[in-house]
Amino acid sequence: MMGGEITWECSGSGNYIFTLKVYRDCRGIIFDNVTQYISVFGHPALSFINLAPYTLTDLSAPNCAYSCADTIPPQGGY
Repeated sequence: MMGGEITWECSGSGNYIFTLKVYRDCRGIIFDNVTQYISVFGHPALSFINLAPYTLTDLSAPNCAYSCADTIPPQGGY
């Protein structure tokens, strides 16, 4: 795993939209396409926030012969 980020935005009426992004090398660990969650501490009525299953986006540099879609992805794709 190369890293990640959690962002949030207020959608109005006291509601928030959370987004989790995880970056990994194409040959790295498997990140299952299942619901993930964020643990919440110190809130009496909320212990976790469910995050919908992700979409996979290949961020490899274009025209560099790296693609996570390859049967055996080359090193350097993410």
